[in-house]
Amino acid sequence: MAQGRGQVVSWYILTGCALVLLALRLCTRWSKIGNLTIDDFLLVMSASCLVGCLGVQQYMWNNGIANIETMTLEGVVNILKVDIPGSILYISSLWAIKAALVIFYKSLTVSGSRLQRAYNVALIVLAITWTVLFLDIFLHCLPLDKRWSLDLDYQCDAKGSQVNFWLTVLTNIFTDIAIIILPISMVLRLRMKRKQKFGVIGIFVLGVFVPVASIVRAYYGNQGDTMLSCTMLVVEIAVAIIAACLPALRAIILGRGSQSNYGTYGRQYELSSTQGSRLRHGSTVITGGSTAVRRNSESQDELVYDRSEGFGQNFGKSADDQKGIVVNTRIDIVRGDTEADSLDVHSPSLHRQHI
Repeated sequence: MAQGRGQVVSWYILTGCALVLLALRLCTRWSKIGNLTIDDFLLVMSASCLVGCLGVQQYMWNNGIANIETMTLEGVVNILKVDIPGSILYISSLWAIKAALVIFYKSLTVSGSRLQRAYNVALIVLAITWTVLFLDIFLHCLPLDKRWSLDLDYQCDAKGSQVNFWLTVLTNIFTDIAIIILPISMVLRLRMKRKQKFGVIGIFVLGVFVPVASIVRAYYGNQGDTMLSCTMLVVEIAVAIIAACLPALRAIILGRGSQSNYGTYGRQYELSSTQGSRLRHGSTVITGGSTAVRRNSESQDELVYDRSEGFGQNFGKSADDQKGIVVNTRIDIVRGDTEADSLDVHSPSLHRQHI
C-alpha cells in the first residue's frame, strides 16, 4: 500500500493549489463586479469534477493499482467498475475549463467581430466533441457489465477501448491548441508596449502545459503505467484551472485593482479581429490636455492596461491655478446601432473659462 504514496500526495497538493487559485478568482470577481459569471460557474464545476477524479483515483489506489502484479481479482473488478465515472469526470472537467476560457475571451472581443464569431464556433465544437466522447464512453462496450467481467468470453473488445482512448487524447489536444492560438494571434496584433504584450501572452502560454500534460499522460497510459497516468491527469486538470484563473487574478499579481469606474491616463484594449485597440462603451472627459476614460459597461477583468505618461501637466489643478486658455471638452463615445464596429461621437461643447 505504501508504493506510490508520493504520487498520491502530489495529487492532493496539486488539487489544493487549483482550489486555492479558484477561490481567489471568485473572491476577486465578486469584489470587482459584485456577481459571478457563467465562466466562473464552469470553473467551479470543473473543480468539482477534479475532486471527483481525485476520489476515484484514491479508490483505485486503495484497491492496489500502484502494484498491478499483486492486485487481487476483487481489486481488479472494483477498479474496472469506476472506469466509466472516472472517464466522464475527466472529460467534463477539461471541457468545462475550455468552455470557460472561450466564454471569457469572447467577452473581451468587439461585438460582431470575426474573432467573436470564431469563439462562437469554438463553443459549438466543444459541445459536439464533449457529446461524442460522452456517448462513446458508454456505447463502445455494451452491456456495461462486460467491462468488469472476468469471463474471457464475456468481455469488451480491446479495439473499442483503444479507439476511445485515442479519440479522447487527440480531441483534447486539438481543442487545447486551438483555444491557445486564437487569443495569442490577436494580442500580437494589438498596438501596445512590447513588454506589456509579452506579459499578456505569458498568461495565455501557461495553457501550453495542458496539452503537454495530455501527451505525457497518453504516452504512459498507453504503456500501462497507470499510476503515472493518474498523476498526469491531476496535473493536466489542475494546471488548466490555474491558467484559467490567472486573467482574473492579474490585479492581485500586479498590485492594481480595476474596480474603479475611471481609468486615468489609461487605455482599455479589447481583443479584436482588426489591428489597433477599441474603447469599450463609455465616455471620455478631456481636461487641460489630460484624458480620463469612464466605462459605463459592467466592469470586467482587464487583461491589458496601458499606463501612459506625459498627458499634460495641468491635470488635477483648479481653474484658478491654471494659466492661459483652459478648455474643458466632453466627448461621449457610444457604439453605433447599425454597425458593431462604428463609433458615433456627439458634438463636443467648448467652454472658455478665462485668459
